[in-house]
Amino acid sequence: MSCVLCDKTESIQKLDFPYFITEFKHSYWILGDHQFFKGYSQIIYKEHIRDMHDLDLKVQSELFMEVMKADEITRKVLNPWKMNFGMYGNVVPHIHWHLFPRYETEVDNKKPPMVYMDEFSKHPTSNTDYKKLIADFRMLL
Repeated sequence: MSCVLCDKTESIQKLDFPYFITEFKHSYWILGDHQFFKGYSQIIYKEHIRDMHDLDLKVQSELFMEVMKADEITRKVLNPWKMNFGMYGNVVPHIHWHLFPRYETEVDNKKPPMVYMDEFSKHPTSNTDYKKLIADFRMLL
């Protein structure tokens, strides 16, 4: 069975992934497949591991700091009202985080981001100025 996140990491390693932001020690930071929430991104663990508890405590800590670095940069670039994080792995059993910047201008910014899941595909990243967003993120690395 193929893993969509392993496929993305392979594409990143081949320098053939347009939404790549940066490589950290344990993960890759990419823009998400949609921009329903401007600046939505993911942190993808480099190896196909299902759960955080399967990692050494030191790696867990370092990986979480990578997530926090992406959060810090996202907040500096986009100034969201709030950041939401999701780490599930039920659909794709590969360690990864969803980083959702949230804005006061949303119709209902207090609802969890996944409530809008049916809308995500209507806002593909390729239709946005993603290259500028990636460049803005990279300037703060």
